[in-house]
Amino acid sequence: LELSYTTRFNAFVPEGNPYNYLLPGSVVPNTTFATDNEGRKVYPTAGDSIDTVNVMIYDAGPLKINFTTVMQNFVNIGKVPKEKLNVGFEPGEQAAGGIWEGMEADKKTAQYVKSNGYLGCFVWSVNPSPITNPNGTVLAPELANNLNTILQPTWRFGNPPTFTKCDPSTGYLPQ
Repeated sequence: LELSYTTRFNAFVPEGNPYNYLLPGSVVPNTTFATDNEGRKVYPTAGDSIDTVNVMIYDAGPLKINFTTVMQNFVNIGKVPKEKLNVGFEPGEQAAGGIWEGMEADKKTAQYVKSNGYLGCFVWSVNPSPITNPNGTVLAPELANNLNTILQPTWRFGNPPTFTKCDPSTGYLPQ
């Protein structure tokens, strides 16, 4: 059994500097987020039981986020080991008005993740709706394949599971 904790980019932010993750020129919100420092409430008590922490860096609306600062906040403030941290991507149209930075940016980030000892990356979601995310239906599988090539992931918990219900080319249940 693997236990994952999926959270937003702001789960660990410094006291007195809640926007340290913003890139220069980014819009600065008028107020902090309700989710600021939620990781401080969850991780100290549950962290030993959590196998992976999935960080949604894409769920930021118009903000321009420095993902390296976000990851450093998780390690330095949250005391989350790098080996547990996954960086998340959402190709195509995004919720909350976010703008995808593109395939090359995600591939560059994945290379950084691999070179700097983080666990890996994840794609949200690998089977997006063709109605709400028509570009994502094409881009998500392409991104997943690119990440696989860069990261060359292995299964951490013994033998990899075999999933038989979903069509491996689409991620959907057979019709």
